[in-house]
Amino acid sequence: MAGNDRIEALKWTTLWITDSTTQYGLNNTLYPAMKPNELANPHIKWETTVSHNLGLDVSLFQSRLQVTVDFYNNRTKDLLLDSALPANAGFSTQIQNIGSTRNRGLEFVLDGAVIQTQDISLSAGFNISFNKSKVLSLSRNVNERFESVGITTAGPKNEYIIRVGESLGQMYGYVQDGMYTTDDFETGSYNSVTKYWSLKSGIPYESAYQPRPGDVKFKDMGGSPDVNGNPVINADDMVVIGNANPKHFGGFNVNFRYRNLDLSAFFNWSYGNDVYNATKLNLYNGQAKETNLPSEMVNRFTY
Repeated sequence: MAGNDRIEALKWTTLWITDSTTQYGLNNTLYPAMKPNELANPHIKWETTVSHNLGLDVSLFQSRLQVTVDFYNNRTKDLLLDSALPANAGFSTQIQNIGSTRNRGLEFVLDGAVIQTQDISLSAGFNISFNKSKVLSLSRNVNERFESVGITTAGPKNEYIIRVGESLGQMYGYVQDGMYTTDDFETGSYNSVTKYWSLKSGIPYESAYQPRPGDVKFKDMGGSPDVNGNPVINADDMVVIGNANPKHFGGFNVNFRYRNLDLSAFFNWSYGNDVYNATKLNLYNGQAKETNLPSEMVNRFTY
């Protein structure tokens, strides 16, 4: 059993803050005041990971070939998470020991001495690991929660979803379905004043945004239609679109020696995981002003 100390300090006590909106009146004058920024919880404790391992070590050919196989089952309990509170508490959330997760996996290591003489030696090693995570529980009566990586203040929010019974690292969002073309709009519907077109019936659209040719089109995943029966892109159309967990990862190395000369090479890989490309998000969104943009943006759709 091991505890996790990478938790923000002083979460168990009440911290007081001041800001421009916190004031009190005295003798017809407003004075700055202090207020608690969160509800204290003196009963919280460290998160705990309980680890179980079952391993096998094999040494063959006078230790020139060594094999290690290790199976592990780790369960982390008492995760410190913000738990929603009823409105009459005066605070929206309180940090509590409420979550638990599990990681199971298999690790395989192979090391071998290929050549072993007084002047020359050559050895190599290989390892590969497989891991499966699972969310076992969250706060009371809550089966999912969202997390944001906080790329920019104007960027997307809640890019990751955490669901009970599923793995960690699931990316959440809309499914891109190409781009709007002039064929998606009614012929002759362009308004020179608003500079917008009218969409044809049956074309998905976002209720809070009026699209134009060249804009990204999102796929309707069966959400609620509008009053005319046309598909509307809303929160019901958001699904899991990626997973940051690799199917497997590992590495290999080669060590060569000739008398007093040594040469070593190390390699590692991660396969099957999706990568959240925040760099591309910022460089290609077209919202940045007076900044350098990728050359591909020269060929973007213009009016």
